[in-house]
Amino acid sequence: MTASRPNARGSNSTHLRIYNERTILQHLRRAQKASKADLARSARLTNAAVGAIIHSLEDENLIEEVGKFHAGGRGQPATLLRPNPKGAFALGLHIGPSSFELVLIDFICRPVTPAQTHFYDGTNEEAAINAILEAIQEQLTALTKKERMRLVGIGLTRSCINTARGTEETTVGEALRDTKDLIKSIENQLGLSVLYETEGLAAATAELFFGLGNTCSDFVYIHIGESIGGTLCIDNDIFRGHAGNAGDISLLPTFPGNHAIKDNAKAGITTLQTRASLASLRDQLAAHLGVDATNTPLQDLMRLAPAQTEDWLDDCGTALSFTIGTICNLLDVPVCIIDSKLGADFAGKIASRLIAAADRPDQVPFRADVIVGSYGQNSSAVGAASLPMFEKYTPRQAILTNT
Repeated sequence: MTASRPNARGSNSTHLRIYNERTILQHLRRAQKASKADLARSARLTNAAVGAIIHSLEDENLIEEVGKFHAGGRGQPATLLRPNPKGAFALGLHIGPSSFELVLIDFICRPVTPAQTHFYDGTNEEAAINAILEAIQEQLTALTKKERMRLVGIGLTRSCINTARGTEETTVGEALRDTKDLIKSIENQLGLSVLYETEGLAAATAELFFGLGNTCSDFVYIHIGESIGGTLCIDNDIFRGHAGNAGDISLLPTFPGNHAIKDNAKAGITTLQTRASLASLRDQLAAHLGVDATNTPLQDLMRLAPAQTEDWLDDCGTALSFTIGTICNLLDVPVCIIDSKLGADFAGKIASRLIAAADRPDQVPFRADVIVGSYGQNSSAVGAASLPMFEKYTPRQAILTNT
């Protein structure tokens, strides 16, 4: 017993140091630049503790000096610090039905190179995996040898839809449906760790770590992709729940609307997946136009059927209103963030429909602000890239409990 106490004490001290370092990084990320005194006040740590943390973070090249600031009066001017953009890098990989997206970001979420889209052969696993490996290697050539040492990992997401039975069904090509094989190939051949999450949760992670989460610690995040994804961000962290599915709203029932589709419509039951996902929009427009939904790009369908697209947007806002109102009122969440693979303009149209629907007497009123997300068309790939950053640099309570 006595022999184990020093180890436990040392372990707790290490966890506390890591937590405090990440807390200082979080405050710097939110303030963009700050002095040691500013950081001590905001993090509620002593000047001595913050000074030691700053030295450690400077040694790791995670922060840098950006000048001096004199508030007036006597004394030396304060040194201003900020996150070092070249302190860490991460790669995001999002796999869609016939293509994959790659983006390499730095420590402040700036793309090192523009996000790239590559097509793959959905019938040949070896060729598809090789195409991804080659594209990753090409992206990494943008980093120097020293910068490669600061690559914290790769995040992976893929397009999925949720079935009526509550299971996740991928919409990617047959060749890349085994996520474990792909992860193993990347880790073995490139020597990089890979983190996998659902598309919506990854996008919410980017918003929490790099985006609007820097000004709001509690929000519900809605991602409009092939499936509609929901994520709860509470007290600066992702709230997962017992089974890891907290915030998953896709299969929640909604009041019947004008555009319910497929089997649910026959039973008089609708879910958000059938009312507020891009899969539902595609199916509805394809049925109206009499074309194959799988072989026609969604943007083309929307261009050919603008009136039906507007109808879907109205119905989507109505379907979302009851669920979002209930969540925001139940959890007292002050902000709802909506983003979409179709971009900020499309997400903005959904947000405006949601706000309008919430004002109707037959809907649940709520006071939360509805805001369009930060990353739009790149939300899935940037979300993927944020996963290793979030894992390595967020001050989560689990660090203190070593869980």
